[in-house]
Amino acid sequence: AAGAAGATDAAGGNPLDCAERSAILAALDDNRWNITNTAVRLDMSRNTLYRKMKKHDIPLSGRG
Repeated sequence: AAGAAGATDAAGGNPLDCAERSAILAALDDNRWNITNTAVRLDMSRNTLYRKMKKHDIPLSGRG
């Protein structure tokens, strides 16, 4: 049923993962895909950002 616990979004992930992925992509775009500046903006280490990018299948070289 819609709204049931454990429901997933259209991409197959949970809503928190979807929100995290969107926040990372927005920060990357705002920082012209500069990893260091993006990590600072998101208040996380570069290693954590790299790990989250891998988790969400975000390429290192941008959207293209």
